[in-house]
Formats: sequence, C-alpha cells, structure tokens
Amino acid sequence: MDFELVPIQPEIDISGFHSIYYFEFDKNFYHPPERHDFWEMVYVDNGRINAIVDGIGITLEKGQVIFHQPMEMHSHIANHVDASNVVVVSFACHSPFMSTFNKKIFSLEKGPQKVLSLFLAEARGALGQISGEYENKSPLDFSHARQGSVQLMQCYLVEFLFSLIR
Repeated sequence: MDFELVPIQPEIDISGFHSIYYFEFDKNFYHPPERHDFWEMVYVDNGRINAIVDGIGITLEKGQVIFHQPMEMHSHIANHVDASNVVVVSFACHSPFMSTFNKKIFSLEKGPQKVLSLFLAEARGALGQISGEYENKSPLDFSHARQGSVQLMQCYLVEFLFSLIR
C-alpha cells in the first residue's frame, strides 16, 4: 500500500523581508506619510503612538499591533507626551489571506507576544542587531546568520499572523 502525498497549500506565504527595526522614539517623533509595495507591521512595545492611515488617526497603545497593506498611505506620530518603543517589520506577501489584516488593530495576548519575541530573538541573531535608526534604509544583511535563521523568522512571523487571527 502506497501513501499518497497530500501537498501543503500555504495560506500565508512570506517571500522575504524588506526591513526590521526596533525604534525608541521620543515624544515628538514624526515621519511624513509614505506608501510602499509591501506589508508593514507596527507593534508598540512601550508607550503609545498615533498611526495615520489614509488620513484617519488611530492611537496604538502598548501591546497593540497594526498592519499597513501595500500602497496604503500611512505615517506614525508621537503624541508629544509619551516616548515609545516600536517594532516595525516590513515583508513581502501576496497571499489573499493577508486581506484579513487590512486596517486591523490587535491587542496581543501572551501567546502571540511569545511568538513575536521568538521572531525578534531570531532576527537579532541573524542580523547581529536590529537597527534602531529611522534613516537607515540599508538592505538587511543576513550573510552571517546561522543556518536556518531567516527561514525560522519566516515561520515565526507566519505563526504570529495565524495566532492573531485564531
């Protein structure tokens, strides 16, 4: 008796990373509106920050994450009261399932926070350090990453996305 192969059809297929940042913004931080052809995830690790999405302001608190879809006009502005620490991950994904994240804000529970921590730890190891310089637009350098690091980052990010939806 032979066993038939059942192929896996990925619902979320992340094909690469554009940037990974851990910013420590002061209370007066502002960046002008931008748009780009990839997804951007913004997670507030500490403090609060305002996201402006297509001209509408949304306050993000500690522990919340928002996703900006490709070509969505967005900017982030401090509230002139709180400094904030923000994780920004931009990535390529053309899976139709990603529409689930469009203009959604999620408050992270312990499970997704743990997976995001695993992603960031793997990213730090793969990159040596995560950039915190807003003006640094250099390509990510994974040339010294341990074997499997970048693929583990991909796996953790996919797991993180599914954990938010579930």
